[in-house]
Amino acid sequence: MKRLIKSRVTGLYFGNDGTWTTDREQAQEFSNTPMAIAMHLEKQLGECELVLQIGAQPSAQYDVVLSLSPKSYEKGFGSSLQPGRSEGLGKEQQVQATRRKLHACCE
Repeated sequence: MKRLIKSRVTGLYFGNDGTWTTDREQAQEFSNTPMAIAMHLEKQLGECELVLQIGAQPSAQYDVVLSLSPKSYEKGFGSSLQPGRSEGLGKEQQVQATRRKLHACCE
């Protein structure tokens, strides 16, 4: 299964080099969902979707699309996963804390 981040605004995919691309083949593939969510939080990518491509080829019938936005984190995981809620921590420490919480709740 491929896990890709796609911008809701532009329809572009988050690329291997950290830029946006129209080509799914050039999109960064994440080994698990928590890593994709952590990248979205770390890079502050805005309104995006997590595309779970089940088959070898993209398919509207089988692909699963999940919302990635600060609002979806609040609703789905609770405010404890928002990076800004870790009082007294630097940005990198907040990202690491978020990753630990995601791994604990999602694996």
